[in-house]
Amino acid sequence: MRKWHPDKHPNDVTRATEIFQYIRKIILKLEDGENIDVDDQQEPRNTRHPWSDDVFDEFERYFRREQEYERRYHRHHTHTSSPGPRSQTPEDTYHPDRQPFKANAWLDESKYDMRFARESEDTMDDNHKNDFFSWICQVCHQASEKALVAWQYMDDAKRVRRSENLADLAQSLPSEIRRLATELENLTQGVRKMKYPDGTHIPSKAYTRDKADRATEITYKIIEKVDEHLRYK
Repeated sequence: MRKWHPDKHPNDVTRATEIFQYIRKIILKLEDGENIDVDDQQEPRNTRHPWSDDVFDEFERYFRREQEYERRYHRHHTHTSSPGPRSQTPEDTYHPDRQPFKANAWLDESKYDMRFARESEDTMDDNHKNDFFSWICQVCHQASEKALVAWQYMDDAKRVRRSENLADLAQSLPSEIRRLATELENLTQGVRKMKYPDGTHIPSKAYTRDKADRATEITYKIIEKVDEHLRYK
């Protein structure tokens, strides 16, 4: 798997990233106990083994087609640009810097944070003697922030917004993501409110089980939508 890590292919990061992600998905399936072995005697002729050379050959053909399309696109726009003091060059065309490997890294950290939130909920008893509601809300806010950043790295690393305000962070994203991010920001009241006491506001007492449950629910919805975006982009 390390052979295809993007850092080992600085001149072909995009292709290496796609192959690295494919291998990673196979490994995750194995870790989840899924069976990916294929019996060659029973395998239909039109079915390929996930580790076959044909799959990697298909990656190669795909990226060659993309590169050829990009070359033709540049030639067309260079020759058909309107007359003026200078003609359009390929450098004039903006190309987003999509970084799926970094996007997945941010999303993985978001999911890791939610493991803590879930385990904290499991340790609470009915009498609320071990309640961590403010911490759960804080972790949900942090996990959502990482998921929203992951979406942006998948779209264009050059335009990633960084903010602790979830509504601001989701400003350029689809309306449903913006709605969820805004709801969570309003529910948790922002990072400072969850961390620091201020007058009569005491974080350890201000956040209830209902708020923690709702924050967890919203965060999982955000993560799910980001996961879909990264998978099908």
